[in-house]
Amino acid sequence: MFNLKILIFIITVLAIGRGEQAFRTRARRYMDSIVEIENFVAAETQLKNSLTRIAATTGPKYRLARVNTAYTATGTGTMTKYNADLFDEHNKIKHCSITLWSRPWLENEIEVTFECDGEDIIVRKYNG
Repeated sequence: MFNLKILIFIITVLAIGRGEQAFRTRARRYMDSIVEIENFVAAETQLKNSLTRIAATTGPKYRLARVNTAYTATGTGTMTKYNADLFDEHNKIKHCSITLWSRPWLENEIEVTFECDGEDIIVRKYNG
């Protein structure tokens, strides 16, 4: 009888411990997704600002329709890669891969590369 009580106690303690760990894991995943959303909004804002800046100077005059994916890598500067749909000057949607490379120590510190379906690669540089 005593062994059965000990066994039930151990099983209960293990179940409670696993439940708490599962709760912490879910909470951490929830917080990770909040950070991802905040980073995605920041990346989208950065792309909109770059498109506005480029449209006001050398062109092309693209506007953001939708960001499909975005990720940032840090190394020699900060590189953000986008898969996005852009409106051109004639309000036609273009599907593009865009690379935004920021290197603050250079004169033209931001380099933007547009690789749109069916078009030549376009590279623009400007000071941030």
